[in-house]
Amino acid sequence: MYISMFLKEEKQKFIGIGSIIVSREYISIGKGTHVAEYTVIRDQDHLISDLNKFHTKPIIIKENVWICNKVSILKGTTINSNSILGAHAVVNKDIPANSLAVGIPVEIK
Repeated sequence: MYISMFLKEEKQKFIGIGSIIVSREYISIGKGTHVAEYTVIRDQDHLISDLNKFHTKPIIIKENVWICNKVSILKGTTINSNSILGAHAVVNKDIPANSLAVGIPVEIK
């Protein structure tokens, strides 16, 4: 597991083996959230032509979220409480509370 700076973690959460959390601005992971193995959470990206100029937006993961294995969570997203992200989902938009979200890109079911 790799975790970089600017991460706010609540107690009583689980982050699985092989997960990568890269924060240049702000990532918050709420209480009771479970992050399965090999998940990637990044609050930044960059152009291929300029590897030194990062574009950042915070990521907010609220309480009691279940993030299945190999999910990618992209910058600027909020995942609201009691939601489930299906395996291999690419999260590029906000997820409402009490939702099941799956797919590439993610869709609410």
